[in-house]
Formats: sequence, structure tokens, C-alpha cells
Amino acid sequence: DAEGRLVGVVARWCAPADGCARAADLIDPDFPLLTSELGLVEAIDAFIAWPGDRLPLVDSQRLLLGMVTHTDILRAARDRLIKPASREGQ
Repeated sequence: DAEGRLVGVVARWCAPADGCARAADLIDPDFPLLTSELGLVEAIDAFIAWPGDRLPLVDSQRLLLGMVTHTDILRAARDRLIKPASREGQ
């Protein structure tokens, strides 16, 4: 929007042949947002509910901070599960 807040994401599965002829037609305003306050389980739940492979990370003003991918979430889960266990064996 005019203040730089995130208003939607591009639905990559929507093509001109599907009736998406303008850039505005590609915007999906109904999508999960990730914030730095969310825990890993909540982020995983957001990905489960969303058919895409990435989600926006926003601040409290809905300003885009970056994009989080499935791979990012898997790495975070792995680090939580494996690294504490490997430290115990040291």
C-alpha cells in the first residue's frame, strides 16, 4: 500500500490463461503472515495451511522483512532437534 505495508502475495499458480491478466489479478490478499514473535510450531502450521513454498516475514506494521521458505523451516526444526542432542554426547 502507500505506506509500504504488505497487502498480498503473488499466487504463482494463477496465470493469464486462468483469468489473471493484470498484476493486480495475481495478488492474493488472504495468506498467512509470519512474524518474529511466532514460534517454530506456529510457523510450521502456517506452512501446512498455505499451498506455496514461502511466506512473508513482516514486522508489527506489516512491513516486509523477508521471505521464509520451507527449507528455512526444516533447517530450524533440524537445528532444534539434532543440535541439542549432539551437545549431550560431547
